[in-house]
Formats: sequence, C-alpha cells, structure tokens
Amino acid sequence: AKANDAEAIRVERVGMQTMMIEERLKVRKLEESYHEMEEERTRLLKETWDRDIDVINEALSNSADKASLIGVFVNRTEYELEEISKLYEKKYGNLVEDLQSKLTTTFGTITGSNTGLCNLLVYRVTPKTERDAQFIHDYGEKGNDDGLIEIFATRTNDELRRIISYHDENNEDKLAEILEKKCSYTNYRTLMLALLDTKRDETFDTLEDYICKDIADVLYEASGKRMMGGDPVPFINHFSVINHAQFISINHKYPKKALMKDVEKKFGGSFAKALKALASDPFELLAEGVFEGDKETITRLVFDIAV
Repeated sequence: AKANDAEAIRVERVGMQTMMIEERLKVRKLEESYHEMEEERTRLLKETWDRDIDVINEALSNSADKASLIGVFVNRTEYELEEISKLYEKKYGNLVEDLQSKLTTTFGTITGSNTGLCNLLVYRVTPKTERDAQFIHDYGEKGNDDGLIEIFATRTNDELRRIISYHDENNEDKLAEILEKKCSYTNYRTLMLALLDTKRDETFDTLEDYICKDIADVLYEASGKRMMGGDPVPFINHFSVINHAQFISINHKYPKKALMKDVEKKFGGSFAKALKALASDPFELLAEGVFEGDKETITRLVFDIAV
C-alpha cells in the first residue's frame, strides 16, 4: 500500500512538472509571437515615417503643397510626429525651420510673422511640453494672460512639473522669475506662483460636507460678507489646490451659491479670470477657448486637445 501511495505521489508530481513545462512553453511562444509582432509593427511604422518625410520634403519643395502637408500632420500622433521630425532632420534638415522658411509669405518675412498654416504645423510637430514652456517664456514679451491661465488651469501636476523643468533647463530666466516680473498685479502673481507648487487635487473626489461648509464660510468672510473689496489669501490658498468637483461642493454651501459672482464682483481682472479657470472643468475651459478664441488661440487649443 505504501509503495502504491509513493508511486501515486511520484506520478502526480511528474504530471504537475509536465504541466508547468507546457505552460512555460506556451508563455515563451506568446512572448516570441509578441516580439515578432512588435518588430513587424516597428518595421511598418518606420516605412510609413520614411515615406512621410519624403512627402513633406517634396511638398515643401513643390511650391508648398499644403494638402499633402496637412495629410501627414493631421493623421499622425504626437509620438509619431516626434519620430518623423528626427528622421527628417537626419535626411533633410530641421523640420521646423523648413516649415517656417517655405510657408512664410514675403510680408511675413518682413514683419516676422508666420502664416496660420505655418503656425499650425509648427505647433503640431513641437512636443507639448516644449510648446507650453515656450509659450510661458514668450509671455515675458507678449503678456498673454488668457493663454497663461489656460495652461496653468488645464495641465496636470506632472505636465506642469515637466514644463517647469524643461523651461528652466533651457532658459536663463527661470519660469518663476518670469511670473514674478510680468504678472502685474500682486494677487494674480501670488496665485500663479502658488500653482508652481503643483499641489492641485487631480482626483474626481469631493470633500466632506463639513469641510465644504468651513471653506465656504471662510471664503464668504473674505469676500461676499464685506462691503468693499476682498481678502485674496483664502482664495489663493484654496483655489490653487481644489478640483472642479470640490469647487461645486463648496459653492453649494456658499450663501446663494454665488461664490463665482462674488469673485468677479470683489476682485476682477486676471486674478478673477484665473480663479474662474481653476474652478472650471478643464475640458469645458478648452472648449470655450476654441469657441471664443482668435486664430492663434484656436491653433494652440486644437492640438492641446489632440493626442
């Protein structure tokens, strides 16, 4: 009986080992198949990108064949365009410089301005982090508060960190220094600098009712309850960290649900615009910008939304 039991155990162990070997072989075959598929995918993408750079070069050489250029730029992802730009540079030269050279009118060459299509394609081929960092850097000269607010209100904490890092590594003036110099009003400047801490709540969670009530009371004391003016500090402290859902919950506890009305009444200007943007749903804010924006703004926002 013991011999039979021992044989049964041995057979069971052999069976389990065989099963394990078979499972490992299946996994190995799947891995090999996956790698083969990835290699084939990479090969096909490379062939597509090689064709793309030839199409771009021919289009730029052929009196700027705009239809062909648009066909490439709108049908490739941001990652693909980064790779295409690298391949183009190896074979033909700097893609952005060629776009600006071939798509700028004589008048634009004199004035230093590009055509709408040129701006569109250059914006499309430039990685998002670099675009945003350059826009904020240019803010020092152009002072586009609406665009600055849009970037700070719609980017994630991680995106803002990458923007700050890229900007400060590639420019003599630090991003914080630009905001210090160019954000003209103290309240607005303090709020934008607070956003550089990248501590906004990125969940979709609301706050407990008693917390919303406490915050609403503090904000009301700082604005709606006052006969004149308002205290910006509580607004900066809370709006620089809350999300859209939390704003709705706080507003629900605010007298007459008039929190944003009091913001506009007591503060105004870029500070009020920034507070309103931070309280908004980011996608609704972008959609509003596309609907109401000028050509340059629409160009920027369309590709902020695109992948």
